[in-house]
Amino acid sequence: MPSVRRTRSALVAIILVASACVAVRGVSAHQQGDPDHRREARVIESIAAHIPTDSLARLYTVALDAPEEQSRTIADAVSCQTIRLEWQFGNIAARQAIGRMEDSVLATPALRQRWSEARDRWPAVSGIHFDCVRGLVPAADSLSE
Repeated sequence: MPSVRRTRSALVAIILVASACVAVRGVSAHQQGDPDHRREARVIESIAAHIPTDSLARLYTVALDAPEEQSRTIADAVSCQTIRLEWQFGNIAARQAIGRMEDSVLATPALRQRWSEARDRWPAVSGIHFDCVRGLVPAADSLSE
């Protein structure tokens, strides 16, 4: 029987994946629409291609081998960096960039399994504060905003 901690972690992961799927589905719908939506999708893709995910990639790499006593610190750092990217570049573009970074960093099934095991050690709720985004101006997720 799965532990409460593992169940909570799974629920958090499901919520994050679902929100990313909605963002990607929204871009796909825009690409099939009128020229303005296709233009918006190209601009978002262009932004995503230039988002610096190197710090987040390093955190992922560290998380793969981190001992359990560092789980909370690493979970907080990953969450904070993810929030910073989403805040600074917009949710849709950031999700695309993070997805590409994950495909690169977690390129094999073995690495994806290790990532899953590392995340299972993370606490269900992390201590994210808006200090992560202090001083950043939030990006619009649409050209019409």
